[in-house]
Amino acid sequence: MNHLDFKEEILSVPIWGFNIPDSSSFNEELLDFVYWLRDTTEGKNRSNFLGWQSHDYIYQEYSNFLKPLIQPLLDISNNIAKDFSERINKEVFIDSMWANINSQYSYNAHHVHSGTLSGVYWVSAPENSGKLVLVNPAGRSETSRIRIKNYGLTPESGSCILFPSWLEHYVEPNKNTQDRISISFNIE
Repeated sequence: MNHLDFKEEILSVPIWGFNIPDSSSFNEELLDFVYWLRDTTEGKNRSNFLGWQSHDYIYQEYSNFLKPLIQPLLDISNNIAKDFSERINKEVFIDSMWANINSQYSYNAHHVHSGTLSGVYWVSAPENSGKLVLVNPAGRSETSRIRIKNYGLTPESGSCILFPSWLEHYVEPNKNTQDRISISFNIE
């Protein structure tokens, strides 16, 4: 009879989550802000299909308004970076930040980001508005014969998820008639 001598989990991929304290009133202002951006600026089209994305530098133009999001994000990212990467021995900074509106049936295709850490803050996340799916890198090998499960996260208003920027991910279609609104970012 054959038996295993040991099993060890290796090469795990960390993800981090936190909530912005007292985010409900700030989220109401963010909703108005994101719709204002959509109505007054030209959007971009990268991984999004049927949705809308702002330009990448809203954190520069609107840093005072976005401070309730930016400050906790930088504080937590600095702590993560110290544990996550030995090569980071300086303060982290936001490399890019943009707003997303995913209306009914819109989604984001598989993609990766630049930087060291990436993440998303959900401003408004109605039920069935699409999960953020983190793709298990072990299943991306063409020689892999084992079905590897991906990791789906159900968005919640006021919560934020961070992950390594190289981690492939996508957003499922929004099946709700209400928009899913989020702010995405890259940290360097």
